Amino acid sequence: MLKSKPAILFFIFFITLLSVIGTVSLPPALPVIAQLFGVAKADIGMIMSLYTLPGIFLTPVFGYFADKFGRKRILIPSLILFGIFSICCFFATSYSELLLWRFFQGVSAASLGSLNIVLINDYYNNTDKNKILGLNSAVMSLGTAAFPIMTAGLLHFGWNFPFLISSFSILVGLFGGLFFKDAFTITPNSTINPDTNSSRKLLWIYIVSAMTYIILFGCFMTYLPFLISDVLVGKPIFTGLSMTILSVGTLLVALFFGYLSKKTSQYKLLAFSFLIYTISLILFVTASSITQVLIASFIYGCGNAVNFPNTQSIISKLSNPSRLATNLSFNRMSILLGQTIGPLLMGIVFKYSDLNTVFFGGIFLSFLTFVIVYFNRAFNSKSELL
Repeated sequence: MLKSKPAILFFIFFITLLSVIGTVSLPPALPVIAQLFGVAKADIGMIMSLYTLPGIFLTPVFGYFADKFGRKRILIPSLILFGIFSICCFFATSYSELLLWRFFQGVSAASLGSLNIVLINDYYNNTDKNKILGLNSAVMSLGTAAFPIMTAGLLHFGWNFPFLISSFSILVGLFGGLFFKDAFTITPNSTINPDTNSSRKLLWIYIVSAMTYIILFGCFMTYLPFLISDVLVGKPIFTGLSMTILSVGTLLVALFFGYLSKKTSQYKLLAFSFLIYTISLILFVTASSITQVLIASFIYGCGNAVNFPNTQSIISKLSNPSRLATNLSFNRMSILLGQTIGPLLMGIVFKYSDLNTVFFGGIFLSFLTFVIVYFNRAFNSKSELL
């Protein structure tokens, strides 16, 4: 069984990489897929939305079962099925078939983005938790940096080759099935008395998480590739490069999250992440060269480094241990809701306007969220997080 902390940590990190691979690896391929299957640019977001849609409904269910029956019984089948459906995407012969397999791929991935954080809370105490959450965000950034570049390279062999990247989840699942053991003690008869103030704060955090991903997936992940291909340089490799630079920004700042969380209010850090997003999106709108796009991408990544581990840490501190997987799963549901709504919402905006209006919409939403978080009374009441 996995007993050493390094072995457990690497297992968690692999799950983290797999939790983002289904979304971050695909954007460089979107223009190619749209051209191959004759899909309108306003409709290509469906390939992202159908992946995230099932998680909106299934992630809380998986979280509840993980609290009730243990993490392993949910995690291992999810990993193996995710790899299988990724291979099915590779063999798709039409856009409708690809969308079908993307839906099932999303079903199998629904639990991954919350259970990795649950495992960190299961295995690490409060002293180490923020440091590990920062490292986990750094690892996620490495994945989001590498996967788009890998996709751009694999597109030379065919539009479907990027889907093979995520098939290695089968090996991760088999390894976990053989060697991983739950550290969480199941107490099905425990009484849960949620604190009203904490519940209110959790609800606001879920709303903020959804907004984070509406902006990220609506503007950056879905329509930045078209901004680059139509307005700037027209090559998928530059889309991959911009996402890599974003991840570098996230990586560099995430390494210091443990320090930042000790020096500054976590709620204020969360608010300022949206101010960083606002600045970045303004730079995208005004960009006239790939260099300016890369600078804007780096700044956006810095915002992610402050936002992602911060949100996870706040939820962990506000949660009863016996509801941790459930609460983190609701946050994951909010993330997936944002990932689903974002491309569809900005697709409607693009259909009736242009690319610049899409990014102006993102600017409005990000600044609005900054104001809500910074001045919201729920976040400014006396708390250990202030």
